Amino acid sequence: MLKAGFIGTGGISGKHLTAMSEMKDRVEITALCDVREEAAKARAEQFGGKVYTDYRKMFDEEDLDVVFICVPPDSHADMEVLAAQKGLHILVEKPVNLYLEDAIRANEAIKKAGVVTCVGYMAGYSNTDQAVKKFLADRKIGMVACERWDGVAGDENHWWRVMDRSGGMLHEQATHQLNTIRYFAGDVVEVYKKDALRVNADLPNHTIPDCEIVTMLFKNGAIGYITTTSALINGGGSGRMDFIVEGHIRLQLGREGVTIMPAGTATIEIENKPTLNLDQAFIEAITGDHSLVKNNFEDGLKTTAITLAANESAKLNKPVKVYQP
Repeated sequence: MLKAGFIGTGGISGKHLTAMSEMKDRVEITALCDVREEAAKARAEQFGGKVYTDYRKMFDEEDLDVVFICVPPDSHADMEVLAAQKGLHILVEKPVNLYLEDAIRANEAIKKAGVVTCVGYMAGYSNTDQAVKKFLADRKIGMVACERWDGVAGDENHWWRVMDRSGGMLHEQATHQLNTIRYFAGDVVEVYKKDALRVNADLPNHTIPDCEIVTMLFKNGAIGYITTTSALINGGGSGRMDFIVEGHIRLQLGREGVTIMPAGTATIEIENKPTLNLDQAFIEAITGDHSLVKNNFEDGLKTTAITLAANESAKLNKPVKVYQP
């Protein structure tokens, strides 16, 4: 039986708490920590666990095996470092940090401790993702094109709207798309970003860019770009990801699944087999096969390094090299 603690009991924690409650033969929800005591108490009433408002005190007083870190990007401080030093296995929500130096320090502590880690990215767990990765593995990728067009999360008091807290749409939400791109196409070594705040300029407490364009150079020589917007607050959002591939093929990932164009130029076989979600994979990996986790902390650091370099590029108005662990 693994004893689990949670730091951060906001919206995203509910997903992981529910998953752990469904694995109650394997995991006991032991402690819940949030600077908002009432939020932690509300979760404790539903899922159990002792309530804390100081994660350091929770670490000192509880005999934990696992910790789930579900806090805003700017709030990680030394959470992962302390957890690793105590030998705790760590699931951390994306992005892993707003500050590159802190993420690097955490990664070093994690590697030294040898604990199992998982980041809350979905890439790699579905049959579709595994089939696409296999399809692309032996084919040269020329270009990746991606868009994430959406609205604004939360109300005017939400931390997501504040650039100094969230890092913006690219860093906090399109990080999912970038991590998926990394999973399929490999590491990004250089980025160049342009952004603007025009359509959402009158929204209260809103300092993130509402439009972003990022060009990318991959380690394998491929090129790519991603565009984001949070200006579509009344609907009309969309998302897609295209790969221009050796053999004059276009592979597109969208809400309808996988499409290969021109039709008939290639086939992709998607198995219909049971798969683990990331919470299940994380728990199974602790006592078994570590490869069940498709995105560990270092993967999260690599993706975070892309978006932080892109934000720096926009400030400097020039291409920026991406940190490589």
